[in-house]
Amino acid sequence: MNRVVDLLDIRELTSQEKIEGRPAYHPRMMLKILIYAYSQKMPSSRVIARRCAEDVVFMGLSGTQKPDFRTISDFRKNNIKVLKKLFKQVVQICHRSGMVSLGLVAIDGTKVKAATSDYGAKTKEALEGSTQSCRGRYPKISG
Repeated sequence: MNRVVDLLDIRELTSQEKIEGRPAYHPRMMLKILIYAYSQKMPSSRVIARRCAEDVVFMGLSGTQKPDFRTISDFRKNNIKVLKKLFKQVVQICHRSGMVSLGLVAIDGTKVKAATSDYGAKTKEALEGSTQSCRGRYPKISG
């Protein structure tokens, strides 16, 4: 993850650094922990903040810095458009270097009400027997 993120052009992120107050966390470090967290199916800023304090991988990516969950959340909220572009670049870099393969993933959210019972549920053998029985009764239809 370090090498991939180090290849990215993050000028759009660094141009937004604030001048007053405490020094900001480096945008590249914030990007590393966000991209790694997303790759591990962890979108929650609270979980990411906790992992920065507990998980060795997150500690390595953050340089043992521990950004607060609000800092992570605000960074994501303030830079959402740039982060989308950078995430696409990460996926493209990983694809070109053979780290991932890209394909179509589709999720069907159809919900079907189930109405089965022990009487209605059949084993494969029982279904094959029913099929043979129907073919015997209706030979013209079953062909």
